[in-house]
Amino acid sequence: MELPTLDDAVASLIQPVAGIPAHLPESFGQGKGIFGGLVFAAMVRAVEARSSDPLRTLSVDMCAPVQAGIPTALTTRCVKRGRTSSFWHLELSQNGGGVAQGLAFSGEP
Repeated sequence: MELPTLDDAVASLIQPVAGIPAHLPESFGQGKGIFGGLVFAAMVRAVEARSSDPLRTLSVDMCAPVQAGIPTALTTRCVKRGRTSSFWHLELSQNGGGVAQGLAFSGEP
């Protein structure tokens, strides 16, 4: 059995198929939940996919363990967009509640 790559797992979070939430693979489990790097990578890619400017900062709060095998959705919202920069709010949710929240800033060099 071939295990999913990090790129596959991240892509499933930022590009859900027909609105169906992603299911994170157990192969990325660490301790009580999913490896945090997967969550951070998904948030980075989500901002990069929506912003024309490079990501400058990302701050993430892990509110609860992110569980494998549970429907998972990543919501990305541009809070403010200016001429040279954008501010983003990201939320990873499972079972109707937020398990991780992020704030990001993208802007011109």
